[in-house]
Amino acid sequence: MDTTFEKDFESAVASGSIPGVVLMAKDATGDRIDYCWSHGLKTARPDKRDSSDSAMTPDTPMRLASASKIVTTVMALQCVDRGYVGLDDDVQPFLPELAALQVLTGFDASLKPLLRRPKCAITLR
Repeated sequence: MDTTFEKDFESAVASGSIPGVVLMAKDATGDRIDYCWSHGLKTARPDKRDSSDSAMTPDTPMRLASASKIVTTVMALQCVDRGYVGLDDDVQPFLPELAALQVLTGFDASLKPLLRRPKCAITLR
């Protein structure tokens, strides 16, 4: 299946904007992968680009780093949409480990952090 967005990703790889891409989509139950497509290289390093094993595959490990923030945001907003939690609700009942968090207010003369309890609840907003 050659779709417009696949061609867009192929162009991004060809232009060097991204080294490679893997796209996957599951069915509504989340039990079955309905769509899987990969293109490009699994390395951004030019000296490794001629290697025969450098093709991006669905099993290629990737470093997500801050990319997980969008996944977390989507999941949290799905919970809001389904009525499990409100944007202004305290999230501590769902994440009890947040109860111990403190707010950094500065440092003392010996560079020890100065901390205080939060003045308001931690919410999704």
